[in-house]
Amino acid sequence: MTLAIRKATVAAAVLALGLAGCTNGGGVSNQQVGTTAGGALGAIAGGLAGTQVGSGRGRTAAIIAGTILGGALGAGIGNRLTAEDNTYAQQTTQQALASAPPNQPVRWQNPNTGVYGDVVPTTPIYQQPYSTVYGQQQQPVYGTTYSQPQAVDCRDYKQTIFVDNQRYETATGTACRQADGSWKIVS
Repeated sequence: MTLAIRKATVAAAVLALGLAGCTNGGGVSNQQVGTTAGGALGAIAGGLAGTQVGSGRGRTAAIIAGTILGGALGAGIGNRLTAEDNTYAQQTTQQALASAPPNQPVRWQNPNTGVYGDVVPTTPIYQQPYSTVYGQQQQPVYGTTYSQPQAVDCRDYKQTIFVDNQRYETATGTACRQADGSWKIVS
């Protein structure tokens, strides 16, 4: 890929990210985040696909068109997940990490949208040093007896979300149990 094409791809992706990030004031909902992320990823994918078409000015036009089309399509797909879908997914993730056996999928479905998915813990619960998960331990404040735990419970997982019976997103990572018993994704 030539320098000019790289510059055009980056410029188009930055433009798409900027446009995708526009909201109507106030807070940002999960649906807006999905629209933004989908638009940005679609724009980048479209721009990269455009690099494979034509040559010279035709290739530059293909990159720009691919970025715009990819951004629009990606935003439409990203907009498909609602806050309610995210709530179902998050609740199921908490349940699966706390009690499901390794490699046993725990399924969820939002009856209002038809969006569904599953969470699969891929390891048993294991101990990780606190400082590995959360960085260096903080020094206790003078006059307190507070100290960080030496280790925390962690678990690897895989999560898949389906929209219109098609795979929408698959993620893998590690989550660790917090002091309140909830699980927090750490990677």
